[in-house]
Amino acid sequence: MFLKAAEQKTLITGLDDDAKIRAVLNILNQHFKTGIIYCSEIGRIAEIINGAFDTPPLPQKVNGKDVLKLDNMKVSFSKYIYSRNTTEIGNNVDFVLFFPVETVLMKGKE
Repeated sequence: MFLKAAEQKTLITGLDDDAKIRAVLNILNQHFKTGIIYCSEIGRIAEIINGAFDTPPLPQKVNGKDVLKLDNMKVSFSKYIYSRNTTEIGNNVDFVLFFPVETVLMKGKE
């Protein structure tokens, strides 16, 4: 269920970060082909995502210039903390994922 159906936004909550990232990527992979993942630390995103899977889906190092194959999707990565111009759906991407989201929700980072 989307938080705002017209905007198709949803917030996934819970304590098991590995289960959340596996579930979200699995669902995205079933419905979308191209996306961007905004993260707080681009240097650690591969470690975080790879740690959730038995077979790591990403190379050990990820940078913002590469478009990587993540199962059936092509995904790029960017740092969201200092980005004021985030990519929107429709601008050559089918989905935008903010992960982890805690920093995005902090006061002053809306």
